[in-house]
Amino acid sequence: MFQITQAVLEEMLGHAKNAMPLECCGLLAGEAFLADELLPCTNENRSPTSFSIAPVELFDSFRRLRRGGRRLLGIYHSHPGGPEYPSRRDADEFEYPEAGYWIISLHRPSPVVRCFRWTGSGFEEAAFQTVRSDAQTREQVQEVERGDLP
Repeated sequence: MFQITQAVLEEMLGHAKNAMPLECCGLLAGEAFLADELLPCTNENRSPTSFSIAPVELFDSFRRLRRGGRRLLGIYHSHPGGPEYPSRRDADEFEYPEAGYWIISLHRPSPVVRCFRWTGSGFEEAAFQTVRSDAQTREQVQEVERGDLP
């Protein structure tokens, strides 16, 4: 199950709202299975219906993750006027099957966030859990990563 800190979820929602009416995009990073860092990126397409992260920005983000001992746990983008499900284009252009695929939809009165997992032939919805954003939560995640139960 994917996990995301409340702080990162709120940052992601803020990024989506601030980018309106264009799609926003970015990366989620963390350790083990907890996304606790947001790396907002520039939507090179500057479009309300598509996104692309410039190769140089993507490379710099991956280098930053690697240097910090962090992992790519997710890719996110918004659908300002559309549903919270991956589009055909999303599936055709998806390149990171190990990462969760997060979509923030803003077409309803309240934002909707969904997470998806790549199955090899398409996306399926994946459950996620929002967790506190404190050091105790990170310690519990590290224990689980070692095989211990919190």
